Amino acid sequence: MTRNDFIGKLPKFSSGINIGRLNRKLAAKSVGLTVSELSKAYNNWIQIFRMPGSNLTFEQYLKKMQKAGIRPRDIGNRITQYQLSRFNDEGPYTKTSCRFLKKSQNLKEQKRINPYLATVKKYGRKRAHEMLSIAGGTRH
Repeated sequence: MTRNDFIGKLPKFSSGINIGRLNRKLAAKSVGLTVSELSKAYNNWIQIFRMPGSNLTFEQYLKKMQKAGIRPRDIGNRITQYQLSRFNDEGPYTKTSCRFLKKSQNLKEQKRINPYLATVKKYGRKRAHEMLSIAGGTRH
């Protein structure tokens, strides 16, 4: 699938040099955003789209924003802003695996994994100790 397949049913150019690409002016109007807000939302969505396994369409992303009652300016890294959060903080971003939460809520839900224990789980205690001592790390 191409990036254009992930636009969903939002308006696209039907002719000319931009055929098949998102028509931002019409798309913004159809979802009640300004072109500038739509562009910010698109740039935020692209970061998620690039993650392996993620198949959340831009249209679905916008619907999740609307459901949460937020606008693109409300999304960010400040504690009072919203972030797209995955349930159990696991897996790719899909239509059913995520929703918008305030960053403060998202931080509470994050799994806290000790890097040493994660390495032990993956490689075993002996190999983890070797890896961390080579890297100059210490055991916690």
